[in-house]
Amino acid sequence: MTTKGKPASNDAHIASGQNDSMEQIRELLFGEQQRSTEAHLLSTNERVDEVRKHTLAQLAETEERLNQRLEQLGNSSTENHQDLQAELREGLLALQQQLERRIDDVETLLQSQQAELARQIGAEQDRLQNDKINRSQLARLLTQLAAQIETDD
Repeated sequence: MTTKGKPASNDAHIASGQNDSMEQIRELLFGEQQRSTEAHLLSTNERVDEVRKHTLAQLAETEERLNQRLEQLGNSSTENHQDLQAELREGLLALQQQLERRIDDVETLLQSQQAELARQIGAEQDRLQNDKINRSQLARLLTQLAAQIETDD
C-alpha cells in the first residue's frame, strides 16, 4: 500500500501507461524523422548508383574506342604509330581526369548530404532536450503546487 491508501499496483499501472505514452510520442517524433532519413539515404544511394552506371558505360565506350585504335595501330604504318600512341595517351589521360571528377562529385554529394543529416539530427536532439527540460520544470511546479495545497489544508 502506498500513502493515501492506494495500492502500489495502481502506481505501477499509471507508470506503465505513462511509459507507453512516451513511447508513442517518441514514435511520432522520431519515426517520421527516421523514415525521412532512410528515404533520403535511399535516394542518395540511387543517385550514386546512376552516376556509377553512367561512368561505367562511358568507361566501356572509351575502352572500346581505344581497342579499335589499338587494332588500327597493328594495321598501320610505323609513322602513324606515334600519332596513334599520342592520341591513346591523351584519351587515357582524359578518361582518368573524367573519372576523378566524377568521384569527387559523388564524394562532395555524399559529404553534403551527411552534413545535412547530422544538422537535422542535432536540431531534433536539441528540440527534444528542450522539451524534456520543459517537462521537468512543469513537474517541479506541479509538485510545489501540490505541496502548497497540502500545507494549506
